[in-house]
Order: sequence, then structure tokens, then C-alpha cells
Amino acid sequence: MDAPRRPLRRVALSCGRRGLSPFAAREYANGMEPHSKLWLEQNGKLALSDYRVRLLRLIDETGSLSEAAAAMQLSYRRAWGKLREIEQNLGLKLVETAVGGAGGGGSRLTAEGRQLIERYEQFRIAAEQDVAKQFARVFERGA
Repeated sequence: MDAPRRPLRRVALSCGRRGLSPFAAREYANGMEPHSKLWLEQNGKLALSDYRVRLLRLIDETGSLSEAAAAMQLSYRRAWGKLREIEQNLGLKLVETAVGGAGGGGSRLTAEGRQLIERYEQFRIAAEQDVAKQFARVFERGA
């Protein structure tokens, strides 16, 4: 599913004098865990998201846009459109394709495509760690 295109709202929970007491914050967090949804935009256009990176990764793993689309339960046309949209929004060629024939065609990520998804994954992991750290600071320790 695509990331929503709406302005981000920042929500803050304050603990202490005017917010939850540290004890109440810990009790409130009992059994909860943080989650976040990330995406990157370039010039106001959606460039990368977990969904898009998954499509790129599957193309590279399977060597086929068609197989990647099937794995994500997408039509070939939708997957092709997403790929084209990503490349246009980033201004980069991310996938190389070979036309079919006796040996069959195929698709694979360009070096830039592989580097981009590796960096996105590094960013996603770091963001998840930061979210978990802030959750612990605010809810579990009562900031």
C-alpha cells in the first residue's frame, strides 16, 4: 500500500507537571510497542517507501518484474507503473531490462538501484531504533 500523501502532523506526549506522571506513562505503555511508516520524497514527489523498496528488491531477487508483481499480488501493469514512477521521481535508472528471446528476458537493479535500497534500509533501521529509544524515554522511563 502506498504511503499517504498528506502533511505530517507532529504529536508530542509530555510527561511531568502538565502531562502524564512518569508512573502513568509507564502504565499507559504496558503492552504497547512503537511503529512508524517512512517514505522519502524528492521535490514533493513520493520517491521511496517500504512498499517501493520491496518491489525493487523482489525485481532484483527474481530477475523478473512479472514475478515481483505476482509476489506482491500486483498486476504487471501496476508494478511497471510504480517502477516507472520511482525512476521518474528520482531521475535515476534503477532497473535494467533485457528483452525476451531464446534465453528469455529479465530485469535487474542497476548499481545505483542497489545502492539506493541499501541506503534506504540503513535509514529505516536507524529510524526504527530512534523511535524505539524515544518510546522508551517517554513512556517506559517517564521522561
